[in-house]
Amino acid sequence: MKPAEYTEEQREWMKQYVPGHSYKEIAAAFQERFWDITVGQVKTYIRVHGLNTGRTGHFKKGAVPHNKGKKMTPDVYEKCKATMFEKGHKPVNYRPVGSERINVEGYIEIKVKDPATWKLKHVWVYEQHNGPVPKSHIVTFRDGNCLNCDIYNLILMSRSEHLIMARKHLFGYKDDEKEVAINIARMIAAGTKARKKRNGE
Repeated sequence: MKPAEYTEEQREWMKQYVPGHSYKEIAAAFQERFWDITVGQVKTYIRVHGLNTGRTGHFKKGAVPHNKGKKMTPDVYEKCKATMFEKGHKPVNYRPVGSERINVEGYIEIKVKDPATWKLKHVWVYEQHNGPVPKSHIVTFRDGNCLNCDIYNLILMSRSEHLIMARKHLFGYKDDEKEVAINIARMIAAGTKARKKRNGE
């Protein structure tokens, strides 16, 4: 029968043994040394006393599965074969490269690589014509329509210029006026950069 509470020896044993062992292993070892304990009691003890097994349930890099090299028994195979993927098989929700979708922010994404690499379409279109978007830069829309990914509607700007446009409320402009607004932001950004350089900032 389980004692009313754990002894100092048992608490110390738990503290030393728990790290690196599963609940099942801990229960078995505790039973062998002290008295019968269930896996549920082990879980409760660990939670209450703030212990940690250190086990995540994930395979560590380099770990070898216990069934490596073993063949499935005929009965297990029969149970599993209905859900097995055959070589070259594609799931019912497979989308081919070039497929498009609209994300939660309203931008078009295009699938650029299998199995599931998607990219913002306006960025992808810009890069097809001009190469990679430089770091600290973004691609914006000349007419303000984020669904219009025509290359002539895409404008490259720095994030600092984008921030200035937001602060100066310049995003309401479109087409030619949008380009003027961006040029204003670029002038302000250039002036700020020159002032900082002059002041040694």
